[in-house]
Amino acid sequence: MVELGIEFGHWCPPAAQAFVSLDLNTSMSSPSTPEQIIQRIAARTGLQPGWNDKARHAATPHVVEWRGLTREHIGDAEFEEKLRAARNWCKERCPESHEIEPIRDQGRLVGRQFRFAKALVSLIPASFGGR
Repeated sequence: MVELGIEFGHWCPPAAQAFVSLDLNTSMSSPSTPEQIIQRIAARTGLQPGWNDKARHAATPHVVEWRGLTREHIGDAEFEEKLRAARNWCKERCPESHEIEPIRDQGRLVGRQFRFAKALVSLIPASFGGR
């Protein structure tokens, strides 16, 4: 048995110096800005940051809706699998000319909308639920 030697109400831990110097963590690179973080996420996921405004909609006039592509409707694992497959398909065939947007009905998420610059509807696999 080990005796701690603590008397309740009377013991105080010794004072400790939290930072030895202001040079702490000097090997770390400077922190990323929110814009840099968003750009890295966008590059990793194949999505374009920013709002899909009228100009972006005009540049991607061909639309395929996939209603039911939501976590709530099909569950996390299946949603992730299907969205990843759809994203990869879009990136392979039109890396710079597609958009993926949520579809909402009275504020509730009900699916995804895939927008393309080219008419690719005939090439979209049957696995896209919106076909």
